[in-house]
Amino acid sequence: MDIQHIHTDQVIGITDLKRGSNFVEHLDRPIAILKRDTVQAYLISPSMMDTFMELIEDEKLRKIAQSRTEASKIKID
Repeated sequence: MDIQHIHTDQVIGITDLKRGSNFVEHLDRPIAILKRDTVQAYLISPSMMDTFMELIEDEKLRKIAQSRTEASKIKID
């Protein structure tokens, strides 16, 4: 059995998730979804997903800006 890191302090079994709970309405931190004691997925709030998407977009824009800056450098002797 391999050791698996869980990147949150909240977990729920997939069976409990299927039974339905109202915890999703008050989701403020990621929740690890377990199946037979193995992480299958992480559940995050819509606002956290928005934050992740903004970070990804910021990183893409940073790379574009960096490549344009490097391309426009002129060597002066």
